[in-house]
Amino acid sequence: MTPSRKSNKKAGKKAAPKRAVAKKATARKGAKDRQKVNKDRLREDISYYEAQSPTLSVLPRTKPSKKNPRGVPLSSLKFNERGGFWYSETDREIRVSAKEYESTPSTIKIANPHAVPLYTPLHKNRRIVAFRNTHNGDLVTPYYKYKYFNKYFNPKITPEEFSEGVRLSSEERERAAGYEGALRRQKFARQSRTTDLVDSYQLLHPDMTRQQIIRDPTFQNLVGQLEVFHAGGYAITPENQAILEKVYGPNIGNVNEEGFATVLVLLGRRLPSDTNPPGESDPNHIKNTVRPFYEAKNSSVPFEKEE
Repeated sequence: MTPSRKSNKKAGKKAAPKRAVAKKATARKGAKDRQKVNKDRLREDISYYEAQSPTLSVLPRTKPSKKNPRGVPLSSLKFNERGGFWYSETDREIRVSAKEYESTPSTIKIANPHAVPLYTPLHKNRRIVAFRNTHNGDLVTPYYKYKYFNKYFNPKITPEEFSEGVRLSSEERERAAGYEGALRRQKFARQSRTTDLVDSYQLLHPDMTRQQIIRDPTFQNLVGQLEVFHAGGYAITPENQAILEKVYGPNIGNVNEEGFATVLVLLGRRLPSDTNPPGESDPNHIKNTVRPFYEAKNSSVPFEKEE
């Protein structure tokens, strides 16, 4: 909108309508570019999903028991002829009637959690600032993850829509089930990685409990640096580089093997004397070499209880 002469006179400045129009046009063009990038990226994720098998055939399992929270495969049961039921030889709590056993399909279809592209979050100051596609290493903004990816792979129906009879289609339910499965798989992997890092760090600091390590600012900082190094390894596109620099600053391009190795040493995941580039050691190097070295050096059992 062109400023009025009255307002310009009051402000004591000349009108600049062209500058205002140009600024708006630039903003609209940037928004359209971002929208196109997000739509193209979603098409790539959909193509990946459609190229996979959306379901998996699995062996049916019994109901959970105290000893087996996930139950046991029906195929592992033995038949008790006198009682007319199927039972587990290793878990006497598990029994299945002959009728239930015979009516259960030999295989059951479940959503495939590996078919849905997996995005792992990148943090800064305990806040998610970007996501990394674990399949192709592409970095995306939280806006894409929540507004595009989640909307397609984890569709939701509002209470108002539900009351009006709106329901998810079978394809949408299948995608949502795969999405939930992918999240569970991601959570398990994240917990495993955190456990590994805490275990290794405790070798260097046996006087600290696990909870103390998790809360320790130095440990948190090292884990954050490790995340930066991993993210830097995927900075292969201008889009990735732009996101990394926005999140971590322009020095992200200076990530090098020496800094990566130092962080691994401080986390107890590498020996100071190791010369191989990070990630190129023997797969069992930590288990067979690093852990025994630090255990022998400290000659103490990691502290387990809070004081």
